[in-house]
Amino acid sequence: MQLVWKKYREIFPDRYLKENLLDARVKDLLEKHPRKRRCLDVGGGLLGTTALNHPDNKVWGLDTHVHPPDWQKPISWEEVHKNLGEYHFDLIVARGSIAYLAKSQIRLLADVLCFHGILIFNTFLQPTEFTREFTNSTSETKGTETTKFLADKGKIQHTLTLPNPKGEPKQIQHEFHFHPEGTLRSLLKHGTLEVTRHKTNSALFEFHKN
Repeated sequence: MQLVWKKYREIFPDRYLKENLLDARVKDLLEKHPRKRRCLDVGGGLLGTTALNHPDNKVWGLDTHVHPPDWQKPISWEEVHKNLGEYHFDLIVARGSIAYLAKSQIRLLADVLCFHGILIFNTFLQPTEFTREFTNSTSETKGTETTKFLADKGKIQHTLTLPNPKGEPKQIQHEFHFHPEGTLRSLLKHGTLEVTRHKTNSALFEFHKN
């Protein structure tokens, strides 16, 4: 069965829901350099990237699957594309969502950054395959998470297997892109890209436009 994004926080493993290095970096940036900012939250989900919820920020929420939270102004890819001269953002955050974007969309994010604007996102470095048990504390659910690299498509197939008291276990499956670091560097031009590696296969990317 397909993933219902409105139920993301009730289904996915806890490790995807906890604050991480990206959240800490955004908070640090806002605290050390306080000023009014135009921010774009890409794929922030129902709650949004909460680190952006700051009184100095005017925040737009771009999410094709769910409606952004009340503290964000909804915006679509079409609106961003048609209004390149209007929407020049100081800060763009893609928390765990860059792998769901096409190359053209990643390039567009760089285009709509203002001069000295910053794009921050986190993603995986290599398309590893694994199977492991997980827990979702919100729904008190335990299940199995599996990933498989579809080399011919350049995508990762992600499957959650959940218990079903009424019969066979439920499988929730979806796919997302694998964007190698070299590809990301080729898409994010006219600036500098800093990469901070953490854990085994994760990294924080920070693009500064100049």
